[in-house]
Parts: sequence; structure tokens; C-alpha cells
Amino acid sequence: MSLRWQCVVIDCRDPERVDRFWSAALGLPLQVDEDGDRWLELGEGSPDILFLEVPEGKVAKNRLHLDFRPDNQRREVARLIGLGARE
Repeated sequence: MSLRWQCVVIDCRDPERVDRFWSAALGLPLQVDEDGDRWLELGEGSPDILFLEVPEGKVAKNRLHLDFRPDNQRREVARLIGLGARE
């Protein structure tokens, strides 16, 4: 196949804050290149998660969200809230 899915891009005002949260939440090391691009590598065959700074604030509902299936949802929600998430 000549086309492959490279990454999911998360536009955000504060990419360093957002990428630190997702790095801790997923237990993955944050990757940063010499240009300052920041991403998480999910593993071979999976798209990366790329965090890009945008100047404008959020003006509408997110059209994309990431769904995860924890072993224990109550415990995982508490852990993520401890990392800075909101219900």
C-alpha cells in the first residue's frame, strides 16, 4: 500500500501541558525533535499522536475524541483526574 496513517494531530494552545498529560496517562515517553515537534509513539503499526500549537482558542465541540477501554474504569478515571483531567 502506498498510503499509511501516520498520526492523529491534536491542535492545542499549550502543547507542552497537553503532551505531558497524555505521556503520563498512556505511560509513553514524549518524543521531541530539533524543530520542537512533540509526539507520542503508540507502537509499530499504530499512528502517532502529534501535538501542534495553534493560536486560536477552541470555539466549538471537539469533532474527534480518543476512546480507551480501561480494566477498571473507576480507578482509571481517578488516576487521570489526578493527572489534571476533568470529568
